[in-house]
Amino acid sequence: MQAAISERFLDELAAVGDRDTVCAGLERYRAAGASSPCLGPIGKTDVDATLRAGSPGAVSAVDV
Repeated sequence: MQAAISERFLDELAAVGDRDTVCAGLERYRAAGASSPCLGPIGKTDVDATLRAGSPGAVSAVDV
């Protein structure tokens, strides 16, 4: 199943990675009209870091 999910798919539809990547993904969702983007776990990733990165107080490189 993992082989069926390409890097491009993840880049386009997910926000997985460091703080800047997660914040950029959330901003993409907001720009597309999402008013309440959600963060959730993805197996074998650092869920805590993702949740911290996407928290309302997180500041992305775009904001600085």
